[in-house]
Amino acid sequence: MADESVLHVYKDVFYNIPVQVKPTQSIFYVTHRSHIGVVAGWENILNCALGVTGAVYHDVDSIAIGEENVRIAIDEGRIHMVEPLPE
Repeated sequence: MADESVLHVYKDVFYNIPVQVKPTQSIFYVTHRSHIGVVAGWENILNCALGVTGAVYHDVDSIAIGEENVRIAIDEGRIHMVEPLPE
């Protein structure tokens, strides 16, 4: 995961939240991948999604909206940690 993120926990599920977002970076929330949470920057989505079949991520307007969607996904049982396939 990106160096500039903080690990949070909600209902025994750990997820990442970025510390900062650059003005030019897009924000995504991720519910099915090797890292769960909010991610800043397309390059970070690609780094975590490579080798993961069925990675699920959506763009959002803010970190707060992304975190809200992650928590809703946890409540609804839609979080899936998936390890990348070996190279």
